[in-house]
This record gives sequence, C-alpha cells and structure tokens, in this order.
Amino acid sequence: MKIDALALAHVRSHPAEAAALLGHENVDDTVTFCLALPDAVAAPLVAALPGTLAQRVLTAAQPERIAGWLAAAGFEEAVGLLSRVQPGGRASLIAQVRTPRRRQLLGQRFEFPEGTLGAIASRDVVTVPVGATLRDVALELHELGIDRDSEPPIYLLAAGGQLHGALDLYRALETEDLSLPVERCMVTVAALPGEMRLEAALASQRWHDDLVLPVVDRNRCLLGAVTLQRIREAAPASGAAEHGFDAVSDLARRFLDVLVGLTEVAFGGRPKR
Repeated sequence: MKIDALALAHVRSHPAEAAALLGHENVDDTVTFCLALPDAVAAPLVAALPGTLAQRVLTAAQPERIAGWLAAAGFEEAVGLLSRVQPGGRASLIAQVRTPRRRQLLGQRFEFPEGTLGAIASRDVVTVPVGATLRDVALELHELGIDRDSEPPIYLLAAGGQLHGALDLYRALETEDLSLPVERCMVTVAALPGEMRLEAALASQRWHDDLVLPVVDRNRCLLGAVTLQRIREAAPASGAAEHGFDAVSDLARRFLDVLVGLTEVAFGGRPKR
C-alpha cells in the first residue's frame, strides 16, 4: 500500500487526531494503513487508536514489527502500545527490542511475578483516549458486539496509557448527547497495584463497592482489570471469605442494560451479535 505524502506528514505531526479519524474508518483498511507506515510514524498512531482497533492492528502485525515500533516510539508511547498487548505476550516482544536501555526500561515497567495482580490482569476492557466523545465510545461498543454475557468496564486513558478514570454509563445514557466529551461523564476509580499479592487483593475492602477493579503499574498505567472471582480462581488455596460478589449480580445485569442502551441510542437498534 502506497501512502500519500500529505497523509504521512499529517499522521507524523498529529497521531492522536489521525487515530480518532481512523476509528471511524473500515477496520481492515485501517490495519493495512498502519502496517504500511514507517515504524517511527506507526508507533504513536497505533498507541493512540481506540482499544479494540489497536488490538486488531497488533494481532495482524508480526512480532518483529511490533518490536520495531517499541524501539522507534517515545518511551511513553511505547508503554501505551505495549499496554494494549495481553500480559502473557509482552515479555517475548520486549526481548526482541534491539535497544538495550529501552528493553530494560520496558521490562521494569511491565514485569510482574506469578501470584501478583499484574500477572493475571485481563485486557478484556474497553479503553478510550482522553478527549474522545460518547459517540466514540458507542462505536467502540458496537465494534465489540456487546452482549449480555460480557461486562467490560470502560476506562479513560491518557496518551501514555495512564488510567485517567472510568465512564459513568448511567450519566452518559442520561445525556443522550453523543457529541459530549467523555470526560464530562467520567468518575474517578480506585485501582489496585500490579505488584499486589493475590492474597492481599482478596482481603481488599474495595470489593464491597466494585465488581471489577482496574490494575495499574507504578506509573498508574493500566495493565488490565480483575474480578474477585478471577483472583479466587488464580489463588484457590487462599480460603477467601465472601465479599458480597454474588449479592450484586443484579447490579451487573443492570449495568449491561445501560451498555446496550448506549449503543441503541447511537445506532437505533441493538448491536449485531
């Protein structure tokens, strides 16, 4: 694929703006476009793409290509890019980064031992960049094909992958104005540190208020999210006490109703499954 010089210059100068535009384009075309870019231009662009779209690009790219992006990007852009990769696949990508110092710093940022939250955090979350609109969120949910068997939290991320907050979907649905900046419907969210041991996480009082909690690294970059059930499965010998997780299942179902309702507002019907 040959890329027009003007388009290349725009992506190089305004990757976040280009990423927002690509979020509304055909997914396959966007993947092809990103893979045709030079490493130094592709890295910040892919890091700024909406979560689902970024993962599609990363799935299509060869590991050595991603390693090239990690080396060519600014450090925070590389962190944002690597944060889109499933935790189990990060170590092999970091090992392929040719710059020793970059490889060392990325390893320090993302390496978590077995038995910690960072090692089990799931990337099955919806992420949108700060500055996005509710329409961008609706499009992301539509692309995911939200159904009632999934309960993805929606997190707002800064350019470097840092957790900025979570979307209050009740407030978002009440507005019915999809041009509203997503930050207007943002709430602060308590996060668990990636280095926290599973046993300590099970005893956290935060489970009284939340079904899903984000997991962050020392720089507050989002690693993923965990549920109490996921931690119990990973630490079966812990003898965890009940924290009211099952008692709030009705709230989880109502939360999914709001997710589906938001996409109905955007598209006039339920998303295809």
